[in-house]
Amino acid sequence: MKQLWQPYFSVKATRRGVIALAFGASCFVPLYAVAADKKEEALNPVLVAQSIAERGEDAVIRSLSKDAVQWKTFTASVARADQAWINIGLLLLPHAKGRQRRDLRLAFEEALAGSPKRTVASISSISPNLSVVCGPSAHETYDLSENSIDQRISAIGSALLMLDPKTDDPRLWDRLSKCGDFLDAADQKLRDRHQAKPTTVEKSR
Repeated sequence: MKQLWQPYFSVKATRRGVIALAFGASCFVPLYAVAADKKEEALNPVLVAQSIAERGEDAVIRSLSKDAVQWKTFTASVARADQAWINIGLLLLPHAKGRQRRDLRLAFEEALAGSPKRTVASISSISPNLSVVCGPSAHETYDLSENSIDQRISAIGSALLMLDPKTDDPRLWDRLSKCGDFLDAADQKLRDRHQAKPTTVEKSR
C-alpha cells in the first residue's frame, strides 16, 4: 500500500521532522532560487518550511504577505496542488486571519477541485483543516460560492469512482467520503441561507 503523508501535527517539536518528510532535504537552500535564464526570483518551499520551524507560522504568514507578488505566487502554488506548497499551506492555514485566510482558503478550494486525491490525502482525517478545505467557500457571493462547492463535490465524486483498491491507501476512501459529507452539508447550508433571504420585491413592500 502507498504510505500517504499526513501533515497534521500540533507541536513545534515535530516541525523539523515535517520538513524532512515533506521535502526529503538534509540541508537548506536560500529562500529564493534564481533561475539561470531568469532574473526573477522564485520562492523556495524548503526554506519557507525551515522558516516555519524556526520562526513560527504567524511570522511566516506576515513575511509572505508583505509582498503582494510573493503572496500571490505562494497561493497560486497551493492552488495548483504542488505537493510541497500544499504541505506548507496546511501548516499555515490554521494561523491565517483576515484576507490571508480567505486567500489561502480559496487556493485550497482550487486545489481540491483540480487535484482531489492529492489534496485530501495530504490532510489527516482528524485535522480541522479537512472541514475547512472541504467546507463552505470563502467567496463573497452566492454564485461563486455555489460554483466552488459544486466543483469540489464533482471532483470528490470522480476521485471516489477512480480509486484503485490495489494501489490506493484504504484510508483515502474514508477521507474522501468525509470530505464529501462536509461539502454536502456546506451546500445545503448555503442554499438554505440563500432561500431565506428576502427578495428585492419583498424588501420594497
